[in-house]
Amino acid sequence: MKAGSRVFDTSSMPRRKLAALKTGYDCVNAPSIAARRFWYYVLNMGEAHWPPGFEFGHPRPNIDNQGFLLHFVLEGELVHQLGRRCFVAGRNDAVLLDLGRPETHRNEAGTPARFLWILFDGWGLPQIFGALRAGADPVVHGLRRRVIMGIFRDLLGVIAVEPAWYEARMSALLGNMLAELFAARPPSPDAMGVLATPATASDCVRSVLEYVARRYHRRLSLKELSTEAGLNLYHFSHRFRQETGFSPMAYVNRYRVEQAKTLLSATGMPVGRVAEAVGITNARYFGRLFRKLSGFVPRAYRMRNQPGK
Repeated sequence: MKAGSRVFDTSSMPRRKLAALKTGYDCVNAPSIAARRFWYYVLNMGEAHWPPGFEFGHPRPNIDNQGFLLHFVLEGELVHQLGRRCFVAGRNDAVLLDLGRPETHRNEAGTPARFLWILFDGWGLPQIFGALRAGADPVVHGLRRRVIMGIFRDLLGVIAVEPAWYEARMSALLGNMLAELFAARPPSPDAMGVLATPATASDCVRSVLEYVARRYHRRLSLKELSTEAGLNLYHFSHRFRQETGFSPMAYVNRYRVEQAKTLLSATGMPVGRVAEAVGITNARYFGRLFRKLSGFVPRAYRMRNQPGK
């Protein structure tokens, strides 16, 4: 099979960055430790040209296949199979996949398919994946073709040249890509795993609720929350319970469990990584807390709430 025409000029890219494929081209990036800790980052990206009947996938997820895969269909159709479910993506559709779960994709149509793809990862992406409800339906319709292709072109250029702080620029471009997905599929509060804020909450309590939403993945203390509210420990605890129905730390635990529910049902992250992602470093404590607040151990909750179960 001959390589198809390329949408973007990659002739200036270093040879070590490109590996010619029969189905298009592949651009590789090696993220630094800083990128893995703080930003979104690309691992691989490229363009693929598939004839009818061509198939590829990740049937046995492992450590080499962790991350998230985005397809953007330029021409033709792609069928994505996750377990027993199949999803069809057509022209100008995007498909967001968690490679922690088995998947295959193929061209079942009678005409060639052409698509862009990005394998990427970064801080907070499991939560974003859940907020987009991609575990239940990975196909996002109604994307702006020119914008997506422009972001893709800019990402290729940044990776090829590696200007100063190119990884921060790469992260910003991937953030723009995610913003396009959210614009096409706005998240609901339930998808975000967020507890409702009381309509009558005072400004000091509301500021703490927002503080928890931004920092639940870190270690939080009652003193830290009372400082955010601008009250002493006694008055803060009393007012918070009065307005929300929970003690401050009980609310934090409930918020963390709600976030964990999203990660368990929408991603293939191991339970230990889920616990760390929501700010609980002790796996046994996480299991006990999750069971207390949800009625299920984490693995049972995942089996019960995975899409298609």
